[in-house]
Amino acid sequence: MTNQISKQKNTKKIVLVVEDDTNVQKIYKSLLTQEGYEVSITDTVDKACDLLSKNMVDLYNLKGREEEIIIFKKINEINKKIQDIKNGRKN
Repeated sequence: MTNQISKQKNTKKIVLVVEDDTNVQKIYKSLLTQEGYEVSITDTVDKACDLLSKNMVDLYNLKGREEEIIIFKKINEINKKIQDIKNGRKN
């Protein structure tokens, strides 16, 4: 189950969940949506990296191999720096 991250301007915080168990995916989606978050779910770190390279997220929860998680975190850091530059903020 993979959801695309909304491209429209949204005041909701976006949460990206990486989880391969579809039952756990449904629980995350339900709970986080009830709390007012926009939720995008994917089942692999590779798919998450692809989504993250195209979209900004505010928070993520993932499980995977340590190497995959390190790469994912680096991509997220780079995307946040790019977004800060676009918004005229300096780190």
